[in-house]
Amino acid sequence: MKRKSFEYLNLKFFERNKEDSDFVAMSSRYRAHEFRFIQDNTDDPDDRGMLLMKEMDKEYTPEKISLFLYTNLNQIKRQLWDSFKLNPELNGTTESKFFELIKNQESVIFELLLKMENKTSIDKKKVKARKK
Repeated sequence: MKRKSFEYLNLKFFERNKEDSDFVAMSSRYRAHEFRFIQDNTDDPDDRGMLLMKEMDKEYTPEKISLFLYTNLNQIKRQLWDSFKLNPELNGTTESKFFELIKNQESVIFELLLKMENKTSIDKKKVKARKK
């Protein structure tokens, strides 16, 4: 399968794997973030257990998950890394070195990545509509 890609800052970014861009996987990432927050900020073990149990039953809205994923700089960096690491020519670029290379350009690159990936899904919808 040939992946769509684009270059920015002499770095090549690829269309992400389904498990890296799937909304269900992203909601799991959000739930894990909330669990860590509770664990890090609740001292009383009984309170922590109760809050974690409540969190397990929560259903997150797509808006809340999107807000978390698309406004949290660490999440944006992780999604960019998920795209960049698919490059067969990484040449030993580590995650931390990658973050240095894209510093202060994350939002621009992320916008390009989303446009590329969304264009793919739009094209598929057009194809399905034409087949009917």
